[in-house]
Amino acid sequence: SGTTNAAGSATFTFSNAIASTNIVELWADLDENGVKEGDETVTATINWTKHPTLTIYTGPASGTYSDSVQLTGSLVDALANAALPGMTLNLSVGTDSCSDPTDAFGIGECSVVLTQVPGPAYIATASFAGTSQYDSSTDSATFAILKETTILTYTGPTLIANNLPITLSGVLTEDDGPFVQGRTVSFVLGSGGSAQGCSGTTNASGVASCVIPIVNQPLGPG
Repeated sequence: SGTTNAAGSATFTFSNAIASTNIVELWADLDENGVKEGDETVTATINWTKHPTLTIYTGPASGTYSDSVQLTGSLVDALANAALPGMTLNLSVGTDSCSDPTDAFGIGECSVVLTQVPGPAYIATASFAGTSQYDSSTDSATFAILKETTILTYTGPTLIANNLPITLSGVLTEDDGPFVQGRTVSFVLGSGGSAQGCSGTTNASGVASCVIPIVNQPLGPG
């Protein structure tokens, strides 16, 4: 309630925690009899709208295939210009995604393993789905997935006899250790016109092997 001033105006304050519509009834007890009469009331409709938000992607612009990358973003109440803590921020690069609740500074961060084919044209996204009080918002930036550096080590025999079969083998790993599975490794014995070759696919231990049925190479180091 409020008391009218010299201009006949009275003010009062109330708030609402969610976006909704309220009907406000104003009553002035003109004859001061304590009874609400029809000509003493008027109603007004108040529409409470959600606060707009601003999401910004603040993570890296590139990462390496099969490696983990830390994605980050920030979320603010655009009306109050204040950080929004405790809200879920969704972060992604293409189809690789994660989510994290924002901290006291409105920052969310989480890590994903990049599983998609290397290339320069991916999109990194930070998004907020919104709540009953806050509108949704999103931001994005271009992101490049770089090729993983690999190390191929020959593990087959180094002394080879002619006219016999030989099994050639190797191990394929990433530069930071993990084995690389399901990749084709080609082996060549000799060079030029006398070269003999075969290929194999790496297994779960990164090992690929293949057999040359009959070795036929010039004598000497090759």
